[in-house]
Amino acid sequence: MEGEAIENTDGVEVVEQEVKRPGIITKKMLVMSSMICGGIVFLLWAMLGFPRKFKNPKIFEDNTCSEDETICPKAWNQIRNNCFFQSEYEKTWIDGQANCIAYRGSLAIFNSKNEVESLMPYLGPSSYWIGLKKLNASTPWMWANEDAFNNWFKIEGNGTCAFMFKKGISSASCDDAIKYICSREALLFAKLSKCTQTMECSGKWIGVGKKCFYFSGDTKNWTASKRFFSSQGSKLAHIDTQEDMEFLRRHAGTFMHWIGLNRKQGESWKWTNDTTLNPWFGISGIGSFAFLNADGVHSSRGFIDIKWICSKPKF
Repeated sequence: MEGEAIENTDGVEVVEQEVKRPGIITKKMLVMSSMICGGIVFLLWAMLGFPRKFKNPKIFEDNTCSEDETICPKAWNQIRNNCFFQSEYEKTWIDGQANCIAYRGSLAIFNSKNEVESLMPYLGPSSYWIGLKKLNASTPWMWANEDAFNNWFKIEGNGTCAFMFKKGISSASCDDAIKYICSREALLFAKLSKCTQTMECSGKWIGVGKKCFYFSGDTKNWTASKRFFSSQGSKLAHIDTQEDMEFLRRHAGTFMHWIGLNRKQGESWKWTNDTTLNPWFGISGIGSFAFLNADGVHSSRGFIDIKWICSKPKF
C-alpha cells in the first residue's frame, strides 16, 4: 500500500490508521442514509397526514358564518339592543300604547340616559308619548311594563302620562292627542356571511344559499300572488332552512309578506307544490294562508292585499 512508506512521529505506519477509515466512512453513510430516509418519511406524513388532521379548515377561518347580530325592523331606529319607532300620527296615550303592542312593543321604555339623549335630536318640534304613567297625582310613576320608575330623570308638569320633547320630559292629560314613540328589543339573527351570499341571481332577485328570493313592491291577495309568479316560472317562497328563515324575516321587516303555505280546514299546512310542511317553525293565528314578517310566520285570510315573497332555485 502507498501508506506503508510513510511513518508518523511515533514510527507507526500510516497504513495502520487507514485500516480504521472504512468503518468511519460506513458509519457516516449510515447516518446520512438515515437522515434522508427520515426526511422522506416526514414529507410523506406532511402531505398525507395534514389534510386528514385539518379537514375543512374553513370552519375555523370563516368565523363570520356563525356570528349573531341584532337588528331592528324597517322604519325603527336602533340604540344598542333596543329599537325605537316615532309615529307620524297623533293618538291618546292609551291608543298609542295599543298601536305599539300591535308592533310587538310598547310605548317607549328607556333603560339608560344614553337612549334618551340619543333620541332627543330626532324629535323636532313635536312631542311624543312615552311609556310612563301614574294613576293620579299622588301615586308613583310606572313604566308600561309595570316596572317602577326610579326617578333617574325629572318629569315636569302635573299630568298623569309622560311625553318627551326636544328639551326634556314632561307630562299631560292621558287623553291629549300627540305623537308617540314605541320601543321593543332588537331582533337576534345569525349574520348572513360572505360564505352564503352570492351574486348569482339577476335583477331584483337576492341570492341566499341555493335560492333566489324576490320581495314585491306592490300588494296582492294570496291567490293572485301565487298565480302571478307561477306564470314567471317561480313560486311563492318556500322556506327550507334556518338560513332562509332568518334572511326573510330580517329583510321583510314589519311588512307582512305572503309565502307559499296554505291549508284546508282540518288539514296540515302544505307548500304550493303540495308537499306537507315539516313543522320545524311555528305559525300563529287561525287563518288558512301564511305570511311572514320580522316577528315570524303568521296566518290570515287569503283575500287581504299585502306584499309577497317568491323563490326559485339558482341556475
